[in-house]
Amino acid sequence: MEGRFSDRMGVTTPPALQFESMNDDLRNSLWNLIDTRIHTGVESRWIHASERLADGFFKVRIDQVPRRYFYEARDWTASLYFKLPWWGVYNLIEFLRSTPDPFFGVQSGTTFEHAVNYILKREAAGYQFLAGKLSDTALLGGFAISLCGRRCDRSPRRRLNLLRCSRPSRDLLPQHPRALSRTRRGNGEQAAKRGDHDARRTSRH
Repeated sequence: MEGRFSDRMGVTTPPALQFESMNDDLRNSLWNLIDTRIHTGVESRWIHASERLADGFFKVRIDQVPRRYFYEARDWTASLYFKLPWWGVYNLIEFLRSTPDPFFGVQSGTTFEHAVNYILKREAAGYQFLAGKLSDTALLGGFAISLCGRRCDRSPRRRLNLLRCSRPSRDLLPQHPRALSRTRRGNGEQAAKRGDHDARRTSRH
């Protein structure tokens, strides 16, 4: 995705990746996604969704959820959402991903992942969904490529390859000088033993 006009002209600076933080643009965008998923032609869905969030995520009393109008329930949930720390919002996103409840509007976890990842990339978040879990994009990119020695396909169909590539091979890990000296000494001792054995066989003949 290309940068904004003002960024290309040097008037503004592109936003840096957000690690361990969340600005208002990202928080509002994720809330808008939640709202549009829950409020889809059925106004009462917000009331039931708020009750499920109160019990399953926020861990507060369900009888505190307003039940008269859907927008009151939505505003009640919003008041809790916008008080969450940055990691609390990501916890909520993962909770919705792992709870395919029709009242949350998340019938397909994969579809929800794609929608969230689009927002995270657009708003320069330092995290992305991978195999159902939000992960640090810095760890998913450079380490996997450098450790496996080849570029891994990061498409959804090749997610497991990325996890395999992120496991370093013993041959690629740096060794301590003492370990290297022990290895060389061991190789020398084995060579000496082989030489003695060959010499004995020759003398017998």
